[in-house]
Amino acid sequence: MNKLAIGDVTITSLIERDGPWRAPEEMFPKYDPQIGRRHLAELDSEVFDPASGKMVITYQTYVVRTPNTRF
Repeated sequence: MNKLAIGDVTITSLIERDGPWRAPEEMFPKYDPQIGRRHLAELDSEVFDPASGKMVITYQTYVVRTPNTRF
């Protein structure tokens, strides 16, 4: 859970799922493995997990709190 405060407004990020989830070819129908290997090697581990060969996906919800409201 991450919080960000801007004045009297607080934004909280609630992580629902985070981690390696799908292989690139499952997400991108026209994925070319030869081109993919070249580009995936340059990606940060927050985006692609080379150990599993899967893209890292994060699902999160944000809670916004103001002095009068909560969204």
